Amino acid sequence: MQLLRPHLLSLQHPLLQPPFDLLLAQPISYIGTTTPAAILITASNVVLDLGGNSFVYAGSTSDLGAIRISSSVRNVTIKNGDLVGWYGQSVFIDSGCSAITLEDLNITGGKDHGIMVNGISGTVCTGVTIKNCKISKMDGTQNANSYSAGIEVSYANNILIQDSLIWQCSGSTAGFSAYGCMVATSTNVVLRNVQSGGHIGAQSYAFTSTGSSVGVEFYNCEAIGCSGNATSGVTATGFHFDSSN
Repeated sequence: MQLLRPHLLSLQHPLLQPPFDLLLAQPISYIGTTTPAAILITASNVVLDLGGNSFVYAGSTSDLGAIRISSSVRNVTIKNGDLVGWYGQSVFIDSGCSAITLEDLNITGGKDHGIMVNGISGTVCTGVTIKNCKISKMDGTQNANSYSAGIEVSYANNILIQDSLIWQCSGSTAGFSAYGCMVATSTNVVLRNVQSGGHIGAQSYAFTSTGSSVGVEFYNCEAIGCSGNATSGVTATGFHFDSSN
């Protein structure tokens, strides 16, 4: 077990060789400015244990996220801690990644997405598990497309989201949208024991599936109290499936 301290926040560090088993040694208030993320995982076979600590962003750099897993990396687990106040996606999983597990994370107060599974056409993400996570109060202030999401899964296959809560995502201003869990152009996505609600936006969906997604399944999921923040054209829905699904 290696200790991850404030001076060692990139897994590109030349002294580290995979497989990694890393523990965040103490709470961190991060003020760095280098995008895209404070911790950039570029190697496969990594376990990053936040040790029950808080990893807080105390700066103001647009698009700076907490943890980013680089394209085509596999077999990574991130677990057991709080990600607070990040301006970019708190956890970003890039295209082509596989066998990724996120568990026991509390993600709150972010300015973009809580978790982004970001496959692309022809290079999907596969085998991602999100469990026992709580994502709350993402406001979309820094999102280029003017919306916030607790979890967004795009161009992905074989995804499991379970035993998690997504709460109070909001569009930053009137007319911006908010989504608890968005599944886009993905296949074989299972949500089990997930609660989503309290979201506020011009479009406000607890769960939404779009872009010709196939095999999206819900088991014991609950949508609670979405509402609008615009004077007209408001759509607030628990479960939303567009015409391509």
